[in-house]
Amino acid sequence: MKEENNKKLGLALSGGGFRASFYHIGVLARLADLGLLRSVEFISTVSGGSIIGALYYLHLKKLLEEKRDVEIKDEDYQKIVAKIEVDFLKVIQKNLRLRTFLNPVKNIKMILPNYSRSDHIGELYDKFLYRKVLDTNNNQPIKMKDLIIKPCCESNSFHPLKDNKNRSAKVPILLINATILNNGHNWCFSASDMSETQIDQFRKKFDKNFRFKKITSYEDIYKHKDFELGLAVAASACVPGIFAPLAISDLYDEKVRLQLVDGGVHDNQGIRGLLDKRLNCTHFILSDASAQLKDEREPNVQLSNVIKRSNGILADNLREQQLSNIIKEHSDNVALLHLKKGLPVKEVSYFDKRHNLKEESKLCNTEQPCEIFGVNTDVQNLLSGIRTDLDSFSEVEAFSLMLNGYRISQYELEKVNIKNFVTNAALKEKRYQFFKIDSWISSPVINSYYKNLLVTASKRSFKAIRMNLLVKFITILFVVLICGTIISTVGPKFIYWANESISKGQLLLLILLLITLLIVYKGLKFFSHKIPSVWFLINLLPFLLVSLTGFIFIGFYLITFDRLFLYLGSFKVLEKLKIKRKI
Repeated sequence: MKEENNKKLGLALSGGGFRASFYHIGVLARLADLGLLRSVEFISTVSGGSIIGALYYLHLKKLLEEKRDVEIKDEDYQKIVAKIEVDFLKVIQKNLRLRTFLNPVKNIKMILPNYSRSDHIGELYDKFLYRKVLDTNNNQPIKMKDLIIKPCCESNSFHPLKDNKNRSAKVPILLINATILNNGHNWCFSASDMSETQIDQFRKKFDKNFRFKKITSYEDIYKHKDFELGLAVAASACVPGIFAPLAISDLYDEKVRLQLVDGGVHDNQGIRGLLDKRLNCTHFILSDASAQLKDEREPNVQLSNVIKRSNGILADNLREQQLSNIIKEHSDNVALLHLKKGLPVKEVSYFDKRHNLKEESKLCNTEQPCEIFGVNTDVQNLLSGIRTDLDSFSEVEAFSLMLNGYRISQYELEKVNIKNFVTNAALKEKRYQFFKIDSWISSPVINSYYKNLLVTASKRSFKAIRMNLLVKFITILFVVLICGTIISTVGPKFIYWANESISKGQLLLLILLLITLLIVYKGLKFFSHKIPSVWFLINLLPFLLVSLTGFIFIGFYLITFDRLFLYLGSFKVLEKLKIKRKI
């Protein structure tokens, strides 16, 4: 009986951009339908998981502060997920990543060391996702300390770690994870504090990087006591190479400017947060929609690709080690819900001494196939390849990912001890919007247009052009017309210039001029840090020109190609094409 009372359920939401966010919504929906969300005591999030985890947490805070424990029903959790499902998709279809380029004033502000595109997208998260959840009239950013939940009719001294045992609807602790670029350690934001995650005594013996002293409360720090939720989420989802690190200045001594990047660099599954000994978490639901290493028949051996591939191998190995360790230690108390669930593994045969194949290469099933949880194997494979980006996602992409998360959860949660937390077996399943895609995701034969949408979903650019032959033809025609116009205008002059003779002296003079310009440029760059005017000319002027003009092209893209992509990927168009083919 004592063991039953000591059970604590943790939920980890992995990184993986908006792909992960939509997948996690499906997982949350299934947990809501099982009545399990009321039992979750810890939510550890990374990157795309942090974006959706913070939104869910705000809705949950509103519920727990408005209703007494005995008044809260499982249907309330279902309503929260149903609302998130609709609201989140609307926001994501605004294309937040490209919107960070739309404000020329913000673009110029990024010259400053303490402001980057990561800060700007954090502001957009707050504006479009978080700010209005608790109060529709609120025009101020949500602060991290605003996340502290004060449950209705509970004492002011309530704390989840000691008082949750007396509640049916648990008050979870939210852990938003990022990675410290300064020392490589994990950084965690919570409602009560933000600090480097403490490492165990054994690791301290060989990890000699400096450590940041733990901050026990936002009220204890000089400048950042009102640190914003949007910025915390932006730090957690600060994908290296796409977003600059999120800087926090004047927080620590030794002239250290804290630089935070995506939490997935350190732990892309969010497992580490749940394993904190102080939490005493005993059961784990791991929702994993992170990117996994793809097979390559002939790896590109160019230096840049080898570096990228090596980083991918390191990340994949870290993921597998972390998952193996937690499953070995906690066995049937772990539910792993990952995007490659049920996919077969290809075994590649070799040539024998006569140069004959030993046997044909074959697919090996290491677990039950995807069809057992209602998803076509080819569809599952395509879903696992969807881009891990922060751009617009179409209805078809979003619905497919959400339903996939739901179906995998439905199957996997029945196999482990997590089902013992279910207290309301009579709870009716809710009909979420993403169920519309059910016949497409489960069909034994994939519809060709649906397949094309999922193939295109793996691409990061020119998606609208890839989705439709007519659009592709019009775009090519448009480019040809522009090129033709340029050639017809400039061509004759270019031919005339090309046919002109040039002396050896003129050629030598031109070469000397180019060498001189190169030397002058290198010299100016070398002395630019000493002469402000030169520094401005070399470094800032090009940046300012791009900042003040680039937003025009981004704006044009958003109102043309991005909208076209969303239209072609809408469920309405998918259904319309299905009806036409039947006729």
